[in-house]
Amino acid sequence: MRLHWDICKALGKTLDDPMFEKMSLIQMLAYAHLIHKDKLDQEEVWRDRIEYLARFWDNEAVEKVQEARRHTKGMPDVAFNQTLQRMFGRGIGSGVSPELKVKSIQQLGQDIKKANT
Repeated sequence: MRLHWDICKALGKTLDDPMFEKMSLIQMLAYAHLIHKDKLDQEEVWRDRIEYLARFWDNEAVEKVQEARRHTKGMPDVAFNQTLQRMFGRGIGSGVSPELKVKSIQQLGQDIKKANT
């Protein structure tokens, strides 16, 4: 439902627009991907603004955070997860099986199909 709302805001449509009945699963996934990318871009802009303002209080801390981000940006997922485990004692998705992750993705596809019917 949230995806429908995001599409409505982006295209100026209503939730009951007939466009949604004609939309395929591929189109929905494409919209979801593009909306997600837009949100990531917005988060990056806000992060940069916050870091700019934070430099007036603690420039050194901001530089350390930015250096850590640059260090982990190109890092493979496995290495990044190992770094998190060393730093915090557990990684991302600890205790979640790969089968459950695949099942969640499949469930997402089914939910989108239901929303279109």
